[in-house]
Amino acid sequence: MELDRYEELVNEHHPAMWLTALGLIVAEVGNSYLAKRGVSQLRGIVVLGTRTGGTADLAGVTAGDIICEVDGTPVAALPEVEQRLQLHPPALPIRLLIRNGDYWRFLAIPLGERQYGGCLQ
Repeated sequence: MELDRYEELVNEHHPAMWLTALGLIVAEVGNSYLAKRGVSQLRGIVVLGTRTGGTADLAGVTAGDIICEVDGTPVAALPEVEQRLQLHPPALPIRLLIRNGDYWRFLAIPLGERQYGGCLQ
């Protein structure tokens, strides 16, 4: 996994985090990425990688995707994503709005085992 490739996307003040329930490594979108593109409205969580064979990987989530909503609620910080995952009923797939470049898509992804946190340094 080439995390350096997505370094400019990442908020330099917050570490990346494993979301094991989805099989994702994620981080907050950084201001330097937004400034370079003259974008002020893009908010979300950037995917740095997926666990091969995990639920997000099988649903087609890839590194560089930006998760903008979780279950219909906009997210811009890792604690917001964790809260949405904790509140979500375990038997139902979680709904994500994902952006990659100019493309937007909705995905419904079943949750795997629930462990939260796991910051990467």
